[in-house]
Amino acid sequence: MEGYYEGFVSSVDVTRGFVKVTYPQEGNIVSDWLPLLAHEYNIPPPNTRVATVLDKFGRGVCLGKIFSYSQPPDSAGGYAKSIESVTITAAGGAFRIDFGGDAYMQYKNGVVTINANNIILNGYTPPI
Repeated sequence: MEGYYEGFVSSVDVTRGFVKVTYPQEGNIVSDWLPLLAHEYNIPPPNTRVATVLDKFGRGVCLGKIFSYSQPPDSAGGYAKSIESVTITAAGGAFRIDFGGDAYMQYKNGVVTINANNIILNGYTPPI
């Protein structure tokens, strides 16, 4: 196989950011580990349709998820983004913003947790 191919993620190495891809149009051949070309850490889970580019030896890169009507963009399955010292993650129904050190804000199961040295809530009067 050589060139551009579309297939489905069959295995994920979240530590290295690599995926293995199965190509149904090629008799379900499975690729070796392919690095994911991405500027954000958002590994596509198994069974996700992806695009790849391979050389004649089967080495290459996974270009990422292919969005379509049957596979629209969805950050709920897992998302991570860093902006300077702030990290934003979403996975498993939880959304979290880490501000560095021990400071963070998290939403999970209807509960908002805020952890910081000082918290200012404008317009809030605590019960007596």
